[in-house]
Amino acid sequence: MTRIDAGFGYPLGFVATGATTVGTVSANATEHHLRSLAALAVVVCAISLFTRARAGLGTATVAWALHSGFVLGRSGEIVFTDEAGIAAMVLVCAGGSGILRTASQRAARWRKGESGRKAWGYAQAWPSPGH
Repeated sequence: MTRIDAGFGYPLGFVATGATTVGTVSANATEHHLRSLAALAVVVCAISLFTRARAGLGTATVAWALHSGFVLGRSGEIVFTDEAGIAAMVLVCAGGSGILRTASQRAARWRKGESGRKAWGYAQAWPSPGH
């Protein structure tokens, strides 16, 4: 499956996390912080699985800033509390899920005997050092 490029994946993640934050805050997530964190973690994980690693981790950063600023801080100011630190760890793990997906796909190809390299010549996988 082809992944979405980071140039489009990051804005997609930005919009998705913004919409999720607005939805959870309007559903009274400021009283129940874990609901907002769980919703954002699902969105970040989904973005990470379908985009490149940079977009997934960038989306996790934006999600943390929105969670810290509007759910924990409630006024748009980012707060640095223990709960914000836990949220950062959860969202970075969700953002890294795309990296684990790619690594597992490469490991599966390696076990099948596929190297993943593209041939540059007739029988030569890589050019010789002298050329």
